[in-house]
Amino acid sequence: MSQAVEATEKHSAMPSFGLRRMTAIQAELDALNARLGEAEALLGTDAAKPLLSLRKTLDSLCPQITFVGQVKAGKTALVNALSGRPGLLPSDVNPWTSVVTSIQVNGQRPRNVRSEFTFFQRDEWEDLVKEGGRLGEMARRAGAHDELAEIRRQVNAMCEKSRARLGRNFELLLGQRHKYDHFDTALIERYVCLGDPEEDGADRQGRFADITRLAKLYIDEPAYPLPLLFQDTPGVNDPFLMREQITLKSVRGASLCVVVLSAAQALNAVDLALVQLLSSMENRRVIIFVNRIDELDRPETQVAEIRRSLTRTFDSQSLGGIGHIIFGCARWAEAALTGGLEQLRPDSRASLVRVVEAVGNADTPVNAQTAWIASGLPALQEAIGTIVEQTSARRVVEHVRRKLGNLVMGAANQALARCEAGEAPRSRLSPDELEARLHGLRLDTETQLAGASGDILARFDADIADITAAFIDQSLLALTDAFAQGVAGREKLDPMFLRTRTRVIYARAVRDARVMNDAAGQSASDALNAIYGALIGEDAGNLTVEPPQAPHMPPPVSLGRTILIDMQTPWWKSWLGRHRTPEALEQTYRPLIEIEVKGITEDVRACIETALEETTAAMALFLEEQGQIAAAIAERNAIQTASLAETRRLVAALRQLHGRIRGESDKALPPAGAKVMEFRNAV
Repeated sequence: MSQAVEATEKHSAMPSFGLRRMTAIQAELDALNARLGEAEALLGTDAAKPLLSLRKTLDSLCPQITFVGQVKAGKTALVNALSGRPGLLPSDVNPWTSVVTSIQVNGQRPRNVRSEFTFFQRDEWEDLVKEGGRLGEMARRAGAHDELAEIRRQVNAMCEKSRARLGRNFELLLGQRHKYDHFDTALIERYVCLGDPEEDGADRQGRFADITRLAKLYIDEPAYPLPLLFQDTPGVNDPFLMREQITLKSVRGASLCVVVLSAAQALNAVDLALVQLLSSMENRRVIIFVNRIDELDRPETQVAEIRRSLTRTFDSQSLGGIGHIIFGCARWAEAALTGGLEQLRPDSRASLVRVVEAVGNADTPVNAQTAWIASGLPALQEAIGTIVEQTSARRVVEHVRRKLGNLVMGAANQALARCEAGEAPRSRLSPDELEARLHGLRLDTETQLAGASGDILARFDADIADITAAFIDQSLLALTDAFAQGVAGREKLDPMFLRTRTRVIYARAVRDARVMNDAAGQSASDALNAIYGALIGEDAGNLTVEPPQAPHMPPPVSLGRTILIDMQTPWWKSWLGRHRTPEALEQTYRPLIEIEVKGITEDVRACIETALEETTAAMALFLEEQGQIAAAIAERNAIQTASLAETRRLVAALRQLHGRIRGESDKALPPAGAKVMEFRNAV
């Protein structure tokens, strides 16, 4: 039996004391599912389709947690431990993992599929061969022809290696996907680990790794109350920047990002590529996990020093405010799950004993439970649960709750109209009068959203133009000073100014978009409530409509993309020093960097445009749905569907359900901070 299968079958049950937040989230989802069931019982087949859609939305919740970090920081071992499967993904091979690999824990999966591997598209591969990928593109724009030729030579060597491995199947595999009903270590390594080109045989390590774009595994882990998607990314230094964009897309779609650092390296300056990536993320969506504390000489005291050092580094890069910095050791977590504490290296076990004593006391036993706690995994799980509750889970719950509340409210209003039809008629709008008011409301809302969207984009454009000009001027000043001092090509240019200022501008646009959505939604809701009042009378005041929530605006991950100024390669430094005068450098440098910066800022602007368009579309759908309900009331399509007494009972039941739906939205989850022995409490 292969190593991975053994690992998935012979591990201890994952402890649950770090999963309180996730359990609370699932309880909230279960309560909302119960309300959907009540609505189905009351509304029958008329509302079957929208209710089924809402139930599918709840069932599809699968928060994505993306892991990034330094090479050999232990990302993969950490993902394995979190998945409850030590040894699942290869973490001790050299070369290391080279493919973005996802592990879906629980939840929906394709039938009879346990693993799938997606290859690069033909056009992606051809771009790498012809242009040298992103790195070659930058060298070409800089006019570094010799360097471009060297990049192409290296790419061609890699391609020839892949062709030699795959033979005539090479071309056929591009754009394809391999699916299996199982997985094991040998299968995984064949797709995700760069292997030895001298090896022979169809099953050798790394056979498909060069052309594999994404890998995904499906596992079941009963300890987790929620489906989760863990994404393990390659180390941040990608030689041709070929997979950089894939990693950035992984971060864009994530509920949160776990940045894994090695304790032995954490006192040094954080890798530039990691700082770039962090600059695109909301602080509340970032967890720093400092791994391998067993490699410290004095972990019980050094952790506090490392925490202070990291805080200073983040503050200096305008990345302060990251709320979750957790210390631990994936190696201890794996040992706790496999019952192999006695197999730890002597120095690692000695560190574990010191940490357990620091957290507890000298009499605290060193066993699987205390090793699991000291590993930092419970604290990490609790932090993940906290962020998921505040982000992806909250968005889904709020979306379903509002849609369900409005659906129940509409049904109740229609039932109220039937009650009125059996009694003395009240003042109400005719169908023509209703259509005129709805048409005016749609026009007013479209005008309001279009004007606010235009203002947001105009402000973004003006602010971006200012900081881009300031950044380029700042860089040229540094280059001019370097020429004056005779050190051209050795100056330090810092693009973090551009990234941090762009992030601030993006955050302001996000805030303005939410204000726009809330203002337009409130105006539309007030107008609709007035229309229902005119249709039904004072009874409508007890059932108010809620506007849609603002669409999620993803992090501007293009801020993490490598640009020329980030490069510390000899060819870029040589290019800078090749110009004989500052004037000659400025003449070629300014348009070159403008193009580089434009690529980033245009992507950020596109994120804003997409969110604004989604806001307008969501509001239009909201008005269309409410308009249909109002039209049905005005035309009295269903007056004779039930007796007056039955209809009154339905109205009462719908009002009670509407009240429960609205009331549950105000219930807060338990406060964060589960009573787990997080190591930082000891320092």
